[in-house]
Amino acid sequence: MITIRSSLPEDAEGIRRVSESATATLRKTYRPNQKALENRKSFSSQLNRLVALVDGEIAGTTQFYRDGEALRIIGLFVHPDYRRRGVARAIVDEVVEIALKQGIDLLVTRTVKETGNVPIFEKMGFDVMSVHADEYSESDEFRQLSEVDLQKKIT
Repeated sequence: MITIRSSLPEDAEGIRRVSESATATLRKTYRPNQKALENRKSFSSQLNRLVALVDGEIAGTTQFYRDGEALRIIGLFVHPDYRRRGVARAIVDEVVEIALKQGIDLLVTRTVKETGNVPIFEKMGFDVMSVHADEYSESDEFRQLSEVDLQKKIT
């Protein structure tokens, strides 16, 4: 059973473990550049974090914040040991519920195309809105990365 809740201070180590293991595979494709790190500072005080628990262990996490008329999801991470078990979908479903309670009917997110994550978001009901050159990432593997903006309309 997957349980989703707001993070607690004592979740820090589990969140670190999930984030590091999830990004380890991503960092083979890309890493945030200085512009991305500076941009994150502009909204970091608005971030809320959820954790997904499976058998009491933190299996996934994400952060979100209000971005205009939408809730923006950033850093949706699932530990490799728990992938393909519905953890990401359960987290997104919880963000949908939070959005609806706030009178928001749109989720947005952004991903790097080269990670292969676009189809994962599409399976969760997100639609591709735009694809453009990524200004926030760098890669040792690719000369140019593409950033994909996605949205999910909810009712």
